[in-house]
Amino acid sequence: PSTRNDGQISVNKVLTTDAQGNLKLCSIAIAPAPYLDEIIPDSYLPNTTGNFILKGAFFTPNMTVQITGQTINSINFKSDNLVHVNVTTGENEGTFDVMLNNGLLATFTGRMLIVLGDVFKPKPEDWTVLTGTPDLTREGEIHLSTYGIASSAIWNKTIDGTKKIGIKFKPELSPLFSTWSGDFQFQYIELKDNITNNYYTLATKYEGGYFTCIYYKNGVYTSAFPYSSGIKGFELRIYDGKFFLYNGQVVSNMIQDEITSNNMTISSSITYYDLVDIKLIEYNS
Repeated sequence: PSTRNDGQISVNKVLTTDAQGNLKLCSIAIAPAPYLDEIIPDSYLPNTTGNFILKGAFFTPNMTVQITGQTINSINFKSDNLVHVNVTTGENEGTFDVMLNNGLLATFTGRMLIVLGDVFKPKPEDWTVLTGTPDLTREGEIHLSTYGIASSAIWNKTIDGTKKIGIKFKPELSPLFSTWSGDFQFQYIELKDNITNNYYTLATKYEGGYFTCIYYKNGVYTSAFPYSSGIKGFELRIYDGKFFLYNGQVVSNMIQDEITSNNMTISSSITYYDLVDIKLIEYNS
């Protein structure tokens, strides 16, 4: 046969000729595992059927998609970097793993969010630069332009302090630096009270192979939280006049700090790594 199945993909060897006209069996490079860059949902709500857009790379027409706790109704291959998936979400809230298999299985931990509430992500035009030159070209992300130089920006979204809210984010290694290293605690999400000007800072610190979150009020250290791999990211929830820190789906600790119900704004600062998957959630209950 002029082509042959050699394992991962249906056709990865072809019988052809070389420059001298001699017959030659040539190998086609085995496709890499799928890469998931972004999921764009119709809705973040539980018990809802809708379409999800998957953007990434190395997608194939026969690639399978699985999402923990959700039902996949259909998969519509568009291109090697775009797939549409019809999903019926489960009844549970939380973050869920996405598994893509094009012959090689890749698991993306905590990439789907299901929540009873409204979810907002900052678009590039929603940021105002405060210091440095952060890369703000991707929705819901703030990236370094220069490694080791502090950059910060403010999101023009107003937080309603009377609502139960959550702010999600995840540390990500910058392409400008190849490994996690050092005692870096210069990456943070910060809330500022629009009336009192009090500011509440949740900084991420990488040390000894783990992430720790450190809470400051008005620049003064208040408390630190148990380690985290950082893979599922962090969420700061505010309700009943308290802060709660979530690591993935688990409450790590409660910040013993009363806050007001004034409106607030969000800013972010980075120096040694990027922050991605930045979301504001206004919970329904």
